[in-house]
Amino acid sequence: MVGVPRSKGCQLCLKRRIKCDEQRPVCKRCEMRGLQCPGYEKSPKYYHMSASGKAWQETSQLQLGVKTRQKRVESGKKALVSYMDGYTAPNLVQKALCIQQKDMFGQFVDATFPGLYYSWSTRVDENFMDFVRKQGDTSTDALVWASWTLCTLSIGQKTRDRKKIDTGRMMYTRCLHFLARLIQNPKTVKSDHTLGTAVLLAIYEMMDGSFHQSWLTHSSGIAALFQHRGPEAHRDGFGRTLLISFRAFLLADALIRGEPCFLAEPAWRSVIIEAMKAEGKAGKGSQLGDLVECAFHEITVCPGLVAQVRETLTRNYDDIAQRKVLTRALSVQRGRLESLHNRMFILLSQGKIEDRPDLVGPIPREVVHLLTKFSLRGIDMALMLLDRLLSALGAGQKGINWIGGYPNKHSILLLEDGGSDGGNATEAPDHLALSMGMLALR
Repeated sequence: MVGVPRSKGCQLCLKRRIKCDEQRPVCKRCEMRGLQCPGYEKSPKYYHMSASGKAWQETSQLQLGVKTRQKRVESGKKALVSYMDGYTAPNLVQKALCIQQKDMFGQFVDATFPGLYYSWSTRVDENFMDFVRKQGDTSTDALVWASWTLCTLSIGQKTRDRKKIDTGRMMYTRCLHFLARLIQNPKTVKSDHTLGTAVLLAIYEMMDGSFHQSWLTHSSGIAALFQHRGPEAHRDGFGRTLLISFRAFLLADALIRGEPCFLAEPAWRSVIIEAMKAEGKAGKGSQLGDLVECAFHEITVCPGLVAQVRETLTRNYDDIAQRKVLTRALSVQRGRLESLHNRMFILLSQGKIEDRPDLVGPIPREVVHLLTKFSLRGIDMALMLLDRLLSALGAGQKGINWIGGYPNKHSILLLEDGGSDGGNATEAPDHLALSMGMLALR
């Protein structure tokens, strides 16, 4: 008679009635689903047995037997204590893991984007953390998986745990498949969920790129998603949060490629102006916030001016009229940025503005210095760029190769305060975002 086969899989796979890969020390199926594998040790079964015709004769022997059985039961409980929740209520375990992962995502945001997040979190209708927290606990949710991926990578990099970094990469690959399905579906391609997932995956590429400047591939796709959704989808709600979260990287992408940025189009620039007016009416406006928004409003034009100057000097060099028109446009833009620079400098000269609610509004005092420092640096670098463009037009430098081809075309993680390549690289994306993308010029 053929023997009945007995599975040697982990307890969770047995409970779910699926084939276990029996990998050691934990099942890969459980690991890929983001669940804690309970292991392969089966819980002991206890049966009531009576003494069959044989009684204990001595009380000491009875006590010894009871103590021995108690020790065995206690040791069994200790061995199973870490798996008990998984046996009795696996759904609760999954929910607990999801809650922990969302809290870990908050810690990741605090460590990687403190300036960007807290400068706008109190001013938008719905910030990124609130949006992630309200997502379901399903293990097939693309946005949830993207947040898990970033958390796993961040922990692996901090602890230098190669296994966690590799696990984060596997999760990233799976999340790409989720995102591809969302983009291919006409019902979800324009959703906040889809764009939010794409933004998180682009941040992953900034921190652990698969190849040189791989984040640019993501940013170009995200730019296409923004344009497909249209400016109206980003005037308020979480759509505006998504735009604020990634707009600096879109500008940096355009500067590196030497191409105009779609954010310079009138319809998109009007979004910034209307958002400032809405903030003022809602009591969330401030002088500092308005200055930063106005500066970004003017800097969006810079990538397009770079492209025009390069086109003029390489193809239309003899067109004097075109050069005059372009020189006038550069001068006007420079004057606007210089005016904003002077206004911000006057604001900063009033002492510790973080203690002036009338100047900073709802912006937390802990990030005021960070916001003003890198915003002012972004304006300075924009002015330097316009000066170089004016100089190139005036000198007739046909062969300039720094326009759209900067020597710093490397990972943005190398951008550090002071221009050094050392230090804590995880601060660089935050600095690039606060500088309105202009640190990409370094």
